[in-house]
Amino acid sequence: MIFFVGGATYANAYNNINIHIAPEYREFSMSVTGIADSLGILCAGLVSLWLEPAICDFQVSHGNDLCLQVSGNYTQPLPMEYILEASRFLLN
Repeated sequence: MIFFVGGATYANAYNNINIHIAPEYREFSMSVTGIADSLGILCAGLVSLWLEPAICDFQVSHGNDLCLQVSGNYTQPLPMEYILEASRFLLN
């Protein structure tokens, strides 16, 4: 459901520019909106470079090493029950 809300918000931003901005400023406004969107994605990617290892370290310090198994930083193979559980979750 959240994917639809995000997509609707994205499309609605451009629709509002198209409706409410004067024609002589419309192209510039859409360009700035596109740049802001791209910069937001870039910032999210940069934050995730720090956040994902921090979350994984937190989980490992609390006894859950699944993130190490999934990321390939773990030498043992991923147990089949985790794979089956993830498959059931994705298919439901």
